[in-house]
Amino acid sequence: MFLVISVDSTTGESIGHLIQLSSSLKVNSINVIPSISKKNRPSYVVLIDVDEEHVDGVVEVLVRELGITGYRVIECAHHSIPFDFVNVTVKCSRAGVEEAVRVKRVYHKGEVVFVKAEFDDLVRLSRILSERGVIKPIRLMKRIVESAALSGMLEVNI
Repeated sequence: MFLVISVDSTTGESIGHLIQLSSSLKVNSINVIPSISKKNRPSYVVLIDVDEEHVDGVVEVLVRELGITGYRVIECAHHSIPFDFVNVTVKCSRAGVEEAVRVKRVYHKGEVVFVKAEFDDLVRLSRILSERGVIKPIRLMKRIVESAALSGMLEVNI
């Protein structure tokens, strides 16, 4: 279900804090949309996808942290698209590095139609390479790793 909350009496910092807290609240996702409410007040629309059994805990945090006085509930069904994760091994002989980068593969009708390298893994790889004197932009490594995963290669040299 989605909780929809309109908040016009808080700061961006409080909204940021709520987003950070969301990982401990067992929410499926949280999205915050800046808006303008009645009387031309700056506000936020907070959309929280949460399973019914966790609503009370989420609402308690919303009341305490944002001072909300109400919220809307939208019942909905979630439809998952098949996906999995694979590791693409990235080798850099010049730096003596061999590291795995996780890649999400999304399927449609049994075919891989989209891939996305895990950004945290790319950052970690970039840091390791940099420490060994090899500078490779993350955007370049992302392209290389995702191209390899899309073509079915699970090992790549950079």
